[in-house]
This record gives sequence, structure tokens and C-alpha cells, in this order.
Amino acid sequence: MSYLLRLFKTFIILSVSVGLLTCTFMVVFGGGIDKGIDYGAKSGLFFATFLVVFSIYSDIIFRQWVFVKLKVRSFDLSQYREIHLKGELKCIFAQVLAVLKMIPTIKKISPDAVGRKISATTGSSILTFGELIDIEFFLEADNVRIAISSRPRLMTTMVDYGKNIENVEIISALLRDEKEGKQIIQKVTMPSFFIATVMLSPFAIIAIVFIIINN
Repeated sequence: MSYLLRLFKTFIILSVSVGLLTCTFMVVFGGGIDKGIDYGAKSGLFFATFLVVFSIYSDIIFRQWVFVKLKVRSFDLSQYREIHLKGELKCIFAQVLAVLKMIPTIKKISPDAVGRKISATTGSSILTFGELIDIEFFLEADNVRIAISSRPRLMTTMVDYGKNIENVEIISALLRDEKEGKQIIQKVTMPSFFIATVMLSPFAIIAIVFIIINN
């Protein structure tokens, strides 16, 4: 439900924003208020509908890839995992730092001065503008509890294509077993051809339909 609500809010914001911009443009450049309202309503609805439908289509396909590879189903943008490790906090902190350096998508790692939190940032890609990862450490009776969270870098993100699931699952797996974690990294890595096909196919279909209609 939260997934659909997020998309609906985005649709309303986009349609109103684009509609107002188009209406203002028409009024300022002599189109008149009536034509401005008409063009604004049509352009806002068209742009918002296209973007939301395209986002749902691509998000479901890419997210399904993640669901199958990791056997985890979630449509939430923010992801959270916990893992417990035995050992000294200082050694585990260093272990987590080493694990983060193994993940190719992570571009920046910022440990705090007291050894209780690590923040990391993934780089931008064709799919997302990157994610923010926070890892916190809590001393318990006979182990260290590690809280791993991942969320989109931009608050306006509508879909994340399962990237935040990937982040928390990969880090958790690497901490449990380095070999298992590296295998997961290989499993979830999408081929460039697959990404390009999914992203470009709607435009190819629109172009084909346009050509057929005009012939």
C-alpha cells in the first residue's frame, strides 16, 4: 500500500507542477488563460502518467531480479537489517570497514571518531542517484549488534529498483561469510544489455506505434 501511495503522491505532484509551468508559459507568451489551463492540464497529466507508468514498469522488472536472486521481497525504499557478531568492538569495527571496501558500488566511507558508527555512500548509476548507508554498533552481553540501514540519497526518490535491498543484504552476507557475500555481489549484478533493454524498450514501442499510425 505504501508503494502505491508513494506513486500516487508523485503523480499528483508531477501533474500539478508541470501543469502550472505549462499554464504560466502559455499565459506569459500570449496564449491566453483559457489555452494555458487547457494545455497545462493536458501536459501535466500526460507527463505524470508517462513517468509513473514507466517507473512502475522498470522498477517491477529490476526489483523482480533482486527478489529472485536474494529471495527477499520488499517495496520499501528504506531497508534495515541486524546482525550479531562475537568479538571485540574494535576488531569488528575494522572488519566492517574492510567489508565496505570490498563492495564496488560504495564510493565514500566515513567512520566516526569513537568507533560506533560508519556512514557510506554509493555512487550514482543509470538507475539511481546513489544510496546512503549507515552502520551502527551496539555492545551487548556477549556480542556486538550491528544495525545496517540503507536509503536513497535523494528524498524525492520514487523507486529504487531494489538497490537498498541489495546494499543491506550484501553487507550482511559479507559479514557472515566473505565467500557467500562475494557470490551475492556477482548474482545481483545486472548485465548492461539487460538494463539497456528494459530502459529503452518502452521508447522503441512508442516509436514503432508512431510509425505505424503515420503510415
